[in-house]
Amino acid sequence: MTNGRFSLQLFLAKLEKDPRYVTWGVDTDVVRRALIAVSPPDLASAVRTIYSSVASLNGSQRIVDKTTQYSLVVLELAELLPESVFVHLVRDPRNVAASYRDVSWGPRSLVSASMMWVERVGAARSAGMSLGPDRYLEVMYEKLIAAPEIELRRLCSFICLDFDQAMLHPELSRAARATARRDGGAHSGLLVSPTAHTRSWRTDLTQMEAARVGAVVDELATRFGYEPSPPLAVRGRPRFVAELLLGWGEIMSRRFRRTGVANVLRGPWRTLRGRATAEQLGIDPS
Repeated sequence: MTNGRFSLQLFLAKLEKDPRYVTWGVDTDVVRRALIAVSPPDLASAVRTIYSSVASLNGSQRIVDKTTQYSLVVLELAELLPESVFVHLVRDPRNVAASYRDVSWGPRSLVSASMMWVERVGAARSAGMSLGPDRYLEVMYEKLIAAPEIELRRLCSFICLDFDQAMLHPELSRAARATARRDGGAHSGLLVSPTAHTRSWRTDLTQMEAARVGAVVDELATRFGYEPSPPLAVRGRPRFVAELLLGWGEIMSRRFRRTGVANVLRGPWRTLRGRATAEQLGIDPS
């Protein structure tokens, strides 16, 4: 924003320096030319132009952004892009917490991962209830793995996209192979056809670990139909409290990174990854 108006040159300069944008692996000259040709008047138009130019490069019909932090700003994004719809993929939080131990990024403890699951899943469901069934769809990960065609047909119906049998074999797609190479191979599972036994917290977590996770998630998780976790034993409470304090520290750190000061430092593109104000998003507050 310059003098209260959207500045394309400033947006471009900061966009092209954003490390996340670099990982897209797209021809930045194509995106730049598209933005200059359209000369978008606001951030919403700029985002549409970027997505449409990227889609045209890949011959795609739709653009899907799976940034998990967006779960915290669903209503803001829904207002920014009225044509957008939201698919909320929900997974057993104990398996989510266990999976973070296989990567070098993300929460630093099982309890931290559990707190993040509650924060993001709770926020997304709350926003989805406000948006209604025309713009928000919940998909349970376990159902998707167990009966992929049924769930994918339901998903395709929601987004008005024809179902294709190739969707049942994501490991064969060019996009999956490209994504699997990113983030140090953290997404290599895309190259393997998923099964109902991809991960089980019953074998990946000890009973005490599952109890620490459950102490955080069970109230919300049981609303999604997940069975309760083992109870937290007295001897496990000191470790739980220590991880809980660490988790709160991580949450406060993430919330700071979503403040106006942090967004100014990180650029307008990352504003979409935080709880941006209407002015930051280029929306007239009136």
